[in-house]
Amino acid sequence: MILDADYAAIEARIVCWLAGQEDALEEYRQGVDRYKRMAAFVYGIAEHEVDKFPQRFVGKGLILGAGFGLGAPKFRITCKKPPGNYDLPEGLEFKAINAWRKKHNCVVKFWEKLDEAAKAAVLHKGEVFAAGKHISFKCITTGEIEFLLMRLPSGRKLAYPWPKIVPGKFEGTTAVSFYQNLKGVNWGWNSGIWGGVWAENATQAVAADVMCHGAQNCEDVGYEICALIHDQALSYHQSHQTPEEFVRLLTDLPEWAVGLPIAAEGALVPFYKKD
Repeated sequence: MILDADYAAIEARIVCWLAGQEDALEEYRQGVDRYKRMAAFVYGIAEHEVDKFPQRFVGKGLILGAGFGLGAPKFRITCKKPPGNYDLPEGLEFKAINAWRKKHNCVVKFWEKLDEAAKAAVLHKGEVFAAGKHISFKCITTGEIEFLLMRLPSGRKLAYPWPKIVPGKFEGTTAVSFYQNLKGVNWGWNSGIWGGVWAENATQAVAADVMCHGAQNCEDVGYEICALIHDQALSYHQSHQTPEEFVRLLTDLPEWAVGLPIAAEGALVPFYKKD
């Protein structure tokens, strides 16, 4: 048997925390069903009127997917994929995305702050540019390679080699490009990334830091972590260990994550599965 714990909407929570979206964070702390609340806002109905499908399904898709700049056309495509296989009514994708952005205005502004700070760091080598309270950028040169560094709340840094400013997707805009693997065997400069992608990078990196800290908490008291898979943690079970303690250790946060409302659900299972 193994202990299995699944973090609840960890990326949606973290991007709101990084952006300072305090109303959303307070809803997480209170245990509000934010999928249902988002659906009620989109459809203009009371929360108790929200159907599990398709209305709550749409709300869940927005909460879990819109934090990194998801556009309306892509949201429509996402809804049509399994397990929902739902073809949105014409125009609802635009109404839904606009509703999410209205309710998460601080996250939208966070995309802009990240974009501006990253570009400023590339243009002004060696200077530090903050994007909100938790993230900052700086360009350094080491080993004759220039890196754009994104500093995370934990102090860990993400490194983007050979950064440069390039024309953006829309006329009159600019973006940061850096050297990377281009989805295959070839390497080169990407076409430029914007604030939503920076937010995704930061959020997923912070999630990894949170999970690793939780895993270390567990190992410090004798749990044998066997895997961290996306938003799940697995540990070989010993007779005195419980899912409740496993969850408590995994959600006991480091000092740098004060105010981040993390939650998880745990169970004792015979094998790993992803619902």
